[in-house]
Amino acid sequence: MSSSLDIPPALALGLVGAAVVAFVAYRAAAAAPAAAAAVGRAIDPTSDQNVFYRGAGAVVGVVTGSQDETLGGWLYDLTHADPMAPAPAPQTGGASGHW
Repeated sequence: MSSSLDIPPALALGLVGAAVVAFVAYRAAAAAPAAAAAVGRAIDPTSDQNVFYRGAGAVVGVVTGSQDETLGGWLYDLTHADPMAPAPAPQTGGASGHW
């Protein structure tokens, strides 16, 4: 049985491939605004929900054992004395106590 439309197999395959590429491009273009917004939120440096802040918080939480600790708070605690710690006993100035 002969077809009235003789399309070479390479051309038919090319047309199907072009249709698939066009469909994928259309779907990607439709999803691009939502994906761009999600990426924007994930890397926003002013957000406490960005990927870097959450990643650093997870590492600090494991290191300190406190899930509420932040990287900045932990670094401050490492570099500053505890303000609620009792003051050290005063030192006297020698045998007489005075200099």
